[in-house]
Amino acid sequence: MKKYSVAIVGGGITGLSVAEHLRQFGIDDIVLIDPYQVASTSSMAAGFVSGGFTDNFSRLTHVHGLQESAYMWGFADRAFDFLREFVDEQEKSGVDGLSFLCGDRIRVLTSEHELKEAEIAVSQMQSQQIEQRLLLDNKSDSLFSRYSIFSPGFFGFQIAESKGGYVQPLKLLAFLRERVESKALRKRVVRIESNGGPVVLTCDSGEKVSCEIMVLANHLGMSSLLPELKSCLISYADSWLGFDGGLSGSGDLDQMAGVCFSFNHGYEWGGVASDRMVFLGGARYLRKNAGIAQSSADAPEVSIRVGQALETKANEYLQIDGRRRLGSLNFGFGCRPCDELPLIGPMFGEPRILLATGYMGNGLSFGFYAGYCLAKLIGKGVCDELPRKFWPERLRSLES
Repeated sequence: MKKYSVAIVGGGITGLSVAEHLRQFGIDDIVLIDPYQVASTSSMAAGFVSGGFTDNFSRLTHVHGLQESAYMWGFADRAFDFLREFVDEQEKSGVDGLSFLCGDRIRVLTSEHELKEAEIAVSQMQSQQIEQRLLLDNKSDSLFSRYSIFSPGFFGFQIAESKGGYVQPLKLLAFLRERVESKALRKRVVRIESNGGPVVLTCDSGEKVSCEIMVLANHLGMSSLLPELKSCLISYADSWLGFDGGLSGSGDLDQMAGVCFSFNHGYEWGGVASDRMVFLGGARYLRKNAGIAQSSADAPEVSIRVGQALETKANEYLQIDGRRRLGSLNFGFGCRPCDELPLIGPMFGEPRILLATGYMGNGLSFGFYAGYCLAKLIGKGVCDELPRKFWPERLRSLES
């Protein structure tokens, strides 16, 4: 049985980031266990990242209060900055094809209710020195011409400037994977044993691996290895379409590259990936249970309805001249904790097992930063950047 200091289960953005950052803390005796050389939940991401959470700030404060919500929102903003700075650094060093397009994060306000929520959220955020602004029906504001991709008639925009972005997920993952390929074990972990000493992992081949610390980063498979989490981790499916075209109104789509946007409290979302390419996702309500607990592809007839709904929404929301649908419906999966906060930190009752999952639409930025935080916990024994509220211990009362 081979022995390692750290075993990482899962080869998506989180697992790769843990491996990447452990080296910074002088830990190289690692193994990354994942059956897939390319495929992962992260590889199915649309590529858009943003600061903050998918839900608005007022959703956090309703449960957690102002100060704690500001601390958690700060984590999300730092996660965005952390990924952007890493990609920018690699691009400057000459890594081919890896780049980060930075734009604004825009919540398009589609109703009076959404406008009211935005007014409350922006007021709360400004009281905590979090930069956000409302752009209402003020055509004299230069930002209105910048956002001419959106159809007229909305109630306004909630804007976090320079907190949206686009990165090609496959290029990012390939770059990180290449740096750790020599540490990879292409197996599937089917069982873990932890009795206070080293953790023993059994693979589907029967091979066993022993480690001092284990990191679980296999999002959709995590609860099968830790049954205590089955009641609080729910998978969900989402889809998006790409569209090619230019702006119908005045303005330049190229100036919006990297902008991320959402409508209807985040039920529809998308962004601008280049001077000709726009993505729009959502329409989960057309799936059974809105895609909740779904972990496999839709039936063809469901995918057709979802694709048709997104095309209709694109016509309603966006002014794209010569709009042309690009390819088939894209399909991805996420993992949502029952209390809608990420799970990042040591497993309760199992101090040798660390985990990270449940990013709810912010997988690339949260996953990359979570990998750094877990690596720092392992290397330094403490990580002040990680809110204690994210630790799995908050769910220990749900243990079966």
